[in-house]
Amino acid sequence: MMYQMENSIVILGAGKAGYLHFNSYYKLYKSNVLNISKVIIIDPKGEPGIDLHNLFTKENISPKIYKSLELVEKDIERLDRSNTIIDLCLPSGVLSDEFLNWYDYGFRRFILEKPFVNLNNDDQLVSDRINNAKVIMMKNYLHSKVHHTVKDIINKFSLDPLVSVTNFSKDRRFDSSSGRAFSNSRTPSVFEIEIPHQIYLSEDLFGDTDNFLLVKSEDMLVGHEKIPNHGVGVVVGKHECGSISINYSNLQYHRVTRSLDIIFKDQFYLHAIYAPICDELSDVKAGVILSKASNVLEKHLFVGGDDNMLEMLKFAYLSQVHDDIYAFSTGADVIYSSDKMKEVIQKGCDVYQPDRVDNISDLDLLQRWVIDSFRNDFEPSSNSFISFIEDIKVEHFSNLLPAMALTNGELDTFSNVKFKRREIA
Repeated sequence: MMYQMENSIVILGAGKAGYLHFNSYYKLYKSNVLNISKVIIIDPKGEPGIDLHNLFTKENISPKIYKSLELVEKDIERLDRSNTIIDLCLPSGVLSDEFLNWYDYGFRRFILEKPFVNLNNDDQLVSDRINNAKVIMMKNYLHSKVHHTVKDIINKFSLDPLVSVTNFSKDRRFDSSSGRAFSNSRTPSVFEIEIPHQIYLSEDLFGDTDNFLLVKSEDMLVGHEKIPNHGVGVVVGKHECGSISINYSNLQYHRVTRSLDIIFKDQFYLHAIYAPICDELSDVKAGVILSKASNVLEKHLFVGGDDNMLEMLKFAYLSQVHDDIYAFSTGADVIYSSDKMKEVIQKGCDVYQPDRVDNISDLDLLQRWVIDSFRNDFEPSSNSFISFIEDIKVEHFSNLLPAMALTNGELDTFSNVKFKRREIA
């Protein structure tokens, strides 16, 4: 069978991230976009994680897991350094090191998982290497139908945001106690799991974060084991447009939540549900509702699903093989993201709670109340603003969401995604 493209892809890491990426590539193979035999997996253990193993069993396939590049090239052939795509599905603590290692091997095409946090290397060195390569950063929720719809609605009604809340929560205690996303050198904080998604979503909607008003975390408890700064986290940022975003994540919550709520001026309110990226949660339907006072103005339910990971990797793959320069990140893009995440991690793990947030003159009463609610309490059961949002969902949306018809149709993610690229540093 002839495929559109024949570029090789090397997935580094056979854990959960590697599974999610391979699963999407396998779907693209079924759509005749790529040749699955050109997708190579490298993991130092030489065996698939449980999710990959289950996928291989389900599809009755048996891809070989290699322990090193040397074994790949001994078994197959020397990989084309110019055109092979290196997909880094590794813990955040080693992404920068491994990017530089594979760059030194001669490879020049990369997909970087989130969050890329440069902890051990010179920023200018990393920036220079990025600028001399073709790098795409993973921001899969930007490729969802939900996110396109949210942006379209904001533009259509010329909405002026005051406060947004993202809540990306789930029960991750089993994964965390099993070491998922952990590296030998460090334990990731709660700010390196879901919150990077939430920050790039907020910045895509409201512009760069001018400053962080509040960053805090709590430990995760798994039985008698405590994982520091890994259980619950919140990041409150003030954006260049004047709005504030609250990015909240509870990794020991009893159900999966991927929600965005925005309160605008003039009584507009938007609620959105993003679809989780795991196939086993595909029954969670994505949707967007805009209301003004008690009137629903827009409603969209994506009953056919919203596979943002598939669309992200389709975009990344086709951008690489077509050399779409506007899709590639600059060194300035990557270092900006890295610096923001380093600031969040440092402040969050040091419990950054400024005493005089209420003295910031350009925050209105609602913004101050929301910040204070998160300063005082984390738990959804008692946090006043989280409870307020949950009450709105139950009262106004629980009967409405199942009845919504598909109104948007299928969006062409590849052609619609627009990127703001920072100048090459």
